[in-house]
Amino acid sequence: MPFLLIAVGLVLIVTSLRDTHAQLGAQLASDFTGQQNFTVWILAIGSVGALGYVENLRTFSHYFLALIIIALILSNKGFFQKFSEQFNAGPLALPAGTPAAPSTNQPAAATPSGPSFIETLKKPGGGGFWDWSGIPSPFGP
Repeated sequence: MPFLLIAVGLVLIVTSLRDTHAQLGAQLASDFTGQQNFTVWILAIGSVGALGYVENLRTFSHYFLALIIIALILSNKGFFQKFSEQFNAGPLALPAGTPAAPSTNQPAAATPSGPSFIETLKKPGGGGFWDWSGIPSPFGP
């Protein structure tokens, strides 16, 4: 559970830094509403997973969860074909003449002034993140 919360937090931080939270919201809304949504699959996995808390039904729950996951993969027509296409495609290359610089509509990352992070680690007592970022240390001076 902590890994899930960390992953969700990182997604929210990245989308806020890139100012793409509107697109994230629209994508999540389309995933849970409309013609082909994931709500049925979430309910099925949740209800069968809840059966696993009953000791006598735990084995049944494990096998049925495996069956649901296999059905989820196989119900998407062309899953293996799309997977092999993406696997064989390799990395995408930039078109010729396109600079590899970031987009101009994105704000530039602010870099803290002062010593580098590695230099602050060489200080007696460590320094590290608190000295490098300019944030007052919660552990004292």
